[in-house]
Amino acid sequence: MDECVEAARDYLPADALEHWTGLLRRSCRLRPLRPGETAAAVGRLGGNPRMPQDTAWPEWPGHGPLTFIASLDCAALPTDDIDLALPATGTLLFFYFDGQLDDGYEVVTAFDEETQPGARVLYVPEGVPVVERAAPVTEGTGIRPHAEQVLAADLFVSAPAYDASGDYLEHEEAFSALAHDLGGDYPHHRVGGYALPMQHTVELEVAHDDHAQAREWLLLAQIDSDEDAAMVWGDGGRLFWLIRPQDLAELRFDRARFTSQQC
Repeated sequence: MDECVEAARDYLPADALEHWTGLLRRSCRLRPLRPGETAAAVGRLGGNPRMPQDTAWPEWPGHGPLTFIASLDCAALPTDDIDLALPATGTLLFFYFDGQLDDGYEVVTAFDEETQPGARVLYVPEGVPVVERAAPVTEGTGIRPHAEQVLAADLFVSAPAYDASGDYLEHEEAFSALAHDLGGDYPHHRVGGYALPMQHTVELEVAHDDHAQAREWLLLAQIDSDEDAAMVWGDGGRLFWLIRPQDLAELRFDRARFTSQQC
């Protein structure tokens, strides 16, 4: 945290430092688990999901089944060390209509609420029997799984692109530059903390530019374009799932909101 505050001195005027420090959030960065590494596996990108046999595969009505993107093991994630009250056990599964069935014609974004069924989060409680499932075939067309990549997690401190309350809009460029510097190397996969935007501030985007409501939305997961996992979202974009604290406490992951951004 002290290192982050020192870094902020290069970006922000003195009268903004104290306010900014209060906005910092603890997060974890997701990265590939290296061969021979003893770090815990916290989830994976791509492959096929392990989910209950009787759970319907998520689909976007009128468009088709979604593609499996990632799974996160809540028990393995450092939940006590990040500013996101994830359940202590169970698995989160993330799905997204990634354009395989329509050559990328439809875009899922928070700006258009009708597209929200194009992204889903499923929670599988601990102890529920699961099997590996492949995406269903639709009208003779199958969904290609993304390359599987086992993930580890590193703790870090994330900064907002700028204060969603609007108090420091005059420092927006400085906040954005600092957030990118603290974000580390590509790809930017993360859980908790702040979303790292490519365009509009993500928390504001899912709150439809309502600054008060933007503070209520927490980053659940951010999945970047990742060539090693054969994941490229449009023109090198990112996927974002956000959730409100009350919905998280009630395990209402069906109320999570999604948006995506590109360069």
